[in-house]
Amino acid sequence: MSQPENKMGKDKQRHSGTDNQVIKATSDLFMAVLLSAPKNEPILCGLINAVLTNSGHVPIKTAKVLNPFNIQEFSDDKRIVLDVRVKDELERVFCIEIQTTPHAAFIERVMFGWADTFSAQLHAGNQYRKLQPVFCIVITEFKILGKADTDDVHLIFELRERNHPEVVLSNHLQIHFLRLYELLQGRLDLLDDVSPELRHWLNFWVFGGLKGKQEMSQIVENDPLVMDALAEFQRFSSDPSMRELERRRKLWKLEYYSGLEAAKEEGREEGKAEGKVEDRTEILLRILTKRFGDVPSALHEKLCAIHNLDVLGQLTDVALDCQSLDEFEEALK
Repeated sequence: MSQPENKMGKDKQRHSGTDNQVIKATSDLFMAVLLSAPKNEPILCGLINAVLTNSGHVPIKTAKVLNPFNIQEFSDDKRIVLDVRVKDELERVFCIEIQTTPHAAFIERVMFGWADTFSAQLHAGNQYRKLQPVFCIVITEFKILGKADTDDVHLIFELRERNHPEVVLSNHLQIHFLRLYELLQGRLDLLDDVSPELRHWLNFWVFGGLKGKQEMSQIVENDPLVMDALAEFQRFSSDPSMRELERRRKLWKLEYYSGLEAAKEEGREEGKAEGKVEDRTEILLRILTKRFGDVPSALHEKLCAIHNLDVLGQLTDVALDCQSLDEFEEALK
């Protein structure tokens, strides 16, 4: 099937209401509401099975949400992590989340999330053999591997032997990344190698906020589960209370990531200043050592405790002019 023309630079996001807020199908709030609702279990199973079948796994039959979305808790605290954790009929656990904003420790956070979920299965007295596989399904809108990134829209990370990739150490760890970055740039040709079921979901996240129901039905080939998800998205987008929660969530994200960037910049500036102090202290100690021999440890510690560049500059002048360490220490006092 030929892919739809990507006109995201021209089309406006579809939404209802009198405000001009843009709501995307990749809203983590919407996905939490959608996937944790008991009535939407078929949609949840459909999404998980689209990922599983595209990676050669047998589909699941049931999906029990372990952390149902609590709108009251979310109303009180916008910092809540909006992932969805699911258990299937075989007791396997699936963690589903959407990340639209990159940050430096993203991969480490994903790994920690898998480890935390995996270890949480083991209670006092439990045997290790009772541990079940944990599948992480992470939808992203940004490059995740830096220069090593690929164009593949579905990346699968497992525990395999490097020289013999056919040898799997354990099936207990699987991390699936569904990458929307290139698709959002118009690279819809990358969907050619993806199974129809997963392609429908990827198109839903890319076009769900852009196209009307009739056009979306053609794009996703009238996939019933994805069309049900689209109907839920349209209801979510037109609900004033959900729009308000989405607005607050966006504001919190903006403040949070702006704070991270500000802290990073402050750290860089502090690092530069600290580096200058260390350089100035090292120069001062070299002058003293060259002129008077080994610097006593007590004096060394005193100099390393000084973080004022002006003071270190004055002491450097003294070190160049004084006639002995005693004279220098007197000036230091």
